[in-house]
Amino acid sequence: MENVIKFLGIFLLSMVQYKLALISVISVKKWHIIVQFICVTSGYMTMTVLVCFFEKQVRHILQWIRSKFTKKPVSFKKRRKMVKFAHKYGVWGVSLLSPVTVGALAGSVIAVSLGGHKKEVIFAFLIGCLLWTILILGLSDVIFSLL
Repeated sequence: MENVIKFLGIFLLSMVQYKLALISVISVKKWHIIVQFICVTSGYMTMTVLVCFFEKQVRHILQWIRSKFTKKPVSFKKRRKMVKFAHKYGVWGVSLLSPVTVGALAGSVIAVSLGGHKKEVIFAFLIGCLLWTILILGLSDVIFSLL
């Protein structure tokens, strides 16, 4: 029962913040690396799929939250850099960098708003998530085996 609660906690955490979920799953050393991989990847991809299929509702909710809770708007210079990057590298660039920068929610919203088709966004985010998860979990496994 304790492992199920840990799994669900890390699953939900990876839906919101991928980096923290990876740190949490690495700290649970007694789990097999495949279980760690499935836990983090499934949570991240669940959020990506949800954002892709409910894009308009998610955008509406995020705009409402932003209008209620943020007093200071994002600076023009910062917004311009984000938009410039997104247009330069497209859906694939956003999908490869969002796991370690902004997370699944923001990355998916950006990729869908760039005009990427749902299937393309989901596939690109799956590849990005798989690459980062394999890299980070593989490195942590090697480091822990050396200690």
